[in-house]
Amino acid sequence: MVRTIIRKSFKAALDEHDILISPAAPSAAYKIGEKKNDPLAMYAGDIMTVSFNLAGLPALVLPCGFAE
Repeated sequence: MVRTIIRKSFKAALDEHDILISPAAPSAAYKIGEKKNDPLAMYAGDIMTVSFNLAGLPALVLPCGFAE
């Protein structure tokens, strides 16, 4: 049921637009192993891509910007 709602929402958006642009992560990448003891932070890093996966849509992550 939830997956169907997500697919319909994306279909409605893509009927009006050719592409959808969205952030892929809530923060800049962290160092390897930095979050291994914090599974919630690791999960939060992937949360913004889940809707595309549930809708069965292809997605592209394009790194851009700078972080100190």
